[in-house]
Amino acid sequence: MSQNPVFNKVSLNDEMKKRKLNEKLSLTQRTIYMDLEYINETLGIKTRPKPEHWKEVVRICALEFDNELGKEISKLDIMVKPRIYCEKLTEDEWTFFTQLSGLSKKSILAGQTFENAFGTLNEFIDGKQVLIMSGDLEVIEFNAKICGMSIPKLNFIKLKQILVEIDKSTYSDLCSCDLHKIVGLKSLDVIPKDEQNINFQENVHNALFNARSMAWFIFKMCHAST
Repeated sequence: MSQNPVFNKVSLNDEMKKRKLNEKLSLTQRTIYMDLEYINETLGIKTRPKPEHWKEVVRICALEFDNELGKEISKLDIMVKPRIYCEKLTEDEWTFFTQLSGLSKKSILAGQTFENAFGTLNEFIDGKQVLIMSGDLEVIEFNAKICGMSIPKLNFIKLKQILVEIDKSTYSDLCSCDLHKIVGLKSLDVIPKDEQNINFQENVHNALFNARSMAWFIFKMCHAST
């Protein structure tokens, strides 16, 4: 994860940004922060997927977080077996994706069906407020469609959309994995102590870490004292 000079532009003393963020989010005490890993049809050419491209979920991560106490309550981490791409990927594409995500081919192919994984996610959410960074709602809906599932309407809050409305120059190019940095936190600051001895790879896309990065960013911006 490369360093970016915008990390130094966000001040926790910027009361106007904090007020706007609080107003737009209308935070509840406990929020679910969610992020996904998915395989897409542009994987072989190593470009970011466009909305019309297929995206099959391989990992769902969600974090229940107490926004007032700054405390992780519980987590969900599910591997999902893709029903279309697992038979189509070349070994080079598997190698690229495993390097990108840190996930093994074996763990992905041993994952749950999307139907079962979504059911578990829906139970975990249990009506709570859900924050995502940007496009994960559309990915969930697409996977439900290709599975022939009917799912309830999902009212996920897209955090990046709100951040860009507040300060486009700072947030337009940031990913969820960077958010903790711009409020002065290091990677280990957002990982529970009992997990810090696990081999954490900072140069891969890690959905659980990204959910934690979002949660701690929100806590520092909206509730931490200045």
